[in-house]
Amino acid sequence: MSKVPFTSDGVNFKQQQLYALSDADLIIEVKAIQNDFAAWMEQNFYLSPLQKAYIVSAPDRAIWGAQIGAVVCTRGPIVIPTPPKDYGPAYRTKETRIKITGETTFTPPVSGVPKIQGTLKATVEFTLVV
Repeated sequence: MSKVPFTSDGVNFKQQQLYALSDADLIIEVKAIQNDFAAWMEQNFYLSPLQKAYIVSAPDRAIWGAQIGAVVCTRGPIVIPTPPKDYGPAYRTKETRIKITGETTFTPPVSGVPKIQGTLKATVEFTLVV
């Protein structure tokens, strides 16, 4: 998959690339997102130095990889504004909020392949903090 700008359009294009994959290949990407979110972001998006530093600085407790990976696994939408690239000295940092909505249902089959249905949606918001 190609590396794309970290913008709303770039994220939309990345979703198209991901969701065109087979289920097996998509799961490989989901595992990469969940295992090392910062590395996956750097491999898939052009990031400014501040964006990269911000993503790398997030503690594991941020669980961004788990959240985004779960949405990608269900081929759900990721809504994201174009993130600030260089937010400058007037702001000390930016705050990131990821809201996950939706549901999934697992129905064990009488025979055949198990089904997981449903979709999750991620809405990402950035707030510059003074």
